[in-house]
Amino acid sequence: MPAKLEPRWITIEYSNPKCAPLEETSSGREFVIPESGYLCTSSAMYMGWHREKFYAVDERNSRTPIEVDKRILRPESFNVNEPSLDAGMPACKVTAEEFFFGSRDKLTHENPIMQDEDFLSHYHPECRHKGTTIRPSP
Repeated sequence: MPAKLEPRWITIEYSNPKCAPLEETSSGREFVIPESGYLCTSSAMYMGWHREKFYAVDERNSRTPIEVDKRILRPESFNVNEPSLDAGMPACKVTAEEFFFGSRDKLTHENPIMQDEDFLSHYHPECRHKGTTIRPSP
């Protein structure tokens, strides 16, 4: 994570063919979180046992360990798979992990990524209008 990153939600989206794969090394995958807090990859989410380590990385590429229980809050994953209500658009499909980076006093209720217009217009325009419509019965 960038050392100067302000408290915010972090989202890692998986299996998006528009994005580059993660680099695989002998010690595993390395996730470089950009200042936007959104990382997109075409790699699939790893479902097996793994150990996570978090670091703040400064402009000289120096790493400082991040205390997970104090700075990495509410880690969870989500999967959206709903039809787009816009004619001709594919279904809205998003698979991601998310967590809040920051202190508990800065924690916001939930991650607003699925309402973020920049995210939707660049990565998922099919998700702007999703769900099912309810038609009144005659």
